[in-house]
Amino acid sequence: NRPHSSPGGLTTVEFADQLKHHWLDHEHLEETSRLPPFGAPTFGDAPPGSPHKTVTTWTYRGATQEANSVVKSVVDHSPQWKFDFEREAAALRDALRSTGIVFHHIGSTSIEGILAKPIIDLLGVVRDLGEIDTRSAVFEQLGYEAMGEYGIEGRRYFRKINDCGIRTHHLHIFVNGSPHIDRHLAFRDYLRAHSERAAEYSDLKARLAASDKVSWDDYVKGKAPFIRATEQDALKWYRSPSGR
Repeated sequence: NRPHSSPGGLTTVEFADQLKHHWLDHEHLEETSRLPPFGAPTFGDAPPGSPHKTVTTWTYRGATQEANSVVKSVVDHSPQWKFDFEREAAALRDALRSTGIVFHHIGSTSIEGILAKPIIDLLGVVRDLGEIDTRSAVFEQLGYEAMGEYGIEGRRYFRKINDCGIRTHHLHIFVNGSPHIDRHLAFRDYLRAHSERAAEYSDLKARLAASDKVSWDDYVKGKAPFIRATEQDALKWYRSPSGR
């Protein structure tokens, strides 16, 4: 059972309204206004041995490759993603043991059967963000680049690029009690429990990515109405006595 109000005493409706600026990209929460500068890498076919057919990251602003990157970056769900999360969480947990951090698999790669970009999103929950801020060297040793809040107040965001130059993981860390924690877990658990909504989301992604001319901005905006409505339903369900 879940409480009916969010941390801070907000009602579900107030909570959803407060977060209205953060629903655009539920897959790894990078605002489309923060595309890499000219010359940033774009990726196509996955290297030999990769479990994924194609991989990509954000294209630089104005690039002619942008439309193709949308199509290539949305792939069928892979059972391997669950194990990728577990392996990465174990490595991070071991390196950050003294912080008491807890990890959750979030984003579309955490929901079986739906299309997703092959980048693992991890949600980390800690008692004190200060303990994270003093461990930048630990994250660097594990291959992560620290990005600060990166547009979402109270977040510590890290991204990981492997030796092949492919972005593989996004890590979002919040302090225990942050409303963003419930937001991510509610969306994930709601789609896991409601297969028809999950299928609707996956079909929407497929339709949006099918066009050779769709831009990344078009793709994200096309998903926005569904995400906005589903997140509100998910939060109500997550906190209701019958939810979870």
